[in-house]
Amino acid sequence: MFCERCGSDIRSEAAFCKSCGHSLDESGPRPEPAAGHENAAAARKVSPNIVEDRNGSLSWAYELSFWKNPTILITVFKVMLISLSFVVLLTFLLALADGPADAAMFALTMFGIGAAIMTVLMVTAYVIVGLSYGGRYRVLFKMSDKGVHHIQLKKQYDRAAAFGLLTALAGLAGGNLTAAGAGLMSASRQSMYTEFADVRSIKVNRRRNVIYLSEGLAHNQVYAEDEDLPRIQAYILDHCPQGVRVR
Repeated sequence: MFCERCGSDIRSEAAFCKSCGHSLDESGPRPEPAAGHENAAAARKVSPNIVEDRNGSLSWAYELSFWKNPTILITVFKVMLISLSFVVLLTFLLALADGPADAAMFALTMFGIGAAIMTVLMVTAYVIVGLSYGGRYRVLFKMSDKGVHHIQLKKQYDRAAAFGLLTALAGLAGGNLTAAGAGLMSASRQSMYTEFADVRSIKVNRRRNVIYLSEGLAHNQVYAEDEDLPRIQAYILDHCPQGVRVR
């Protein structure tokens, strides 16, 4: 069970969140306030997991299983694969002086070796990080008509930052600037905010309980439970630009 305000773990029988002091007795469904009533409740539950405030903004916490839902592993692997592809392409262009056939063979060999090494390292790192997180990735979402905020909870962010710095140092030590850059990025980011006006494409994966929001180079992942995903998807589509590509 999570606190709807800060996303911290709480016991089901607790009356207050030990992290932020939020009263859990105030989390239940409330009647709609009368028009102009200044003392009306500030928020109400619209589902067992989602809280809506008086402005129509939604907040919810989500817990992802590292072992059942490999979305994070797949996303990071794609990013690293794209980075490797750029390096291989540069290598191919530099080797063209030896002939197109030799350059292509060298580039393909380099890509195969690099992809194999990267796969082993990524899976190993994923297992280590998953174990350190207790097999769970906990995140808090806050969504208004302007955009959605993806916030990693502090304890997990501190661990991710430590692993990110280790990755960066290992990459620099081995001369791998791609790994170093990826490590520094993961160490420096605790949250991500996406403005709906900047969204260029939306991809919904119901099997993995995730909605991908793409702004071009920036990508945000919005997670929700099975029963909440249609509501979240409809809210996002209502506030994104007309004509946005949806997959």
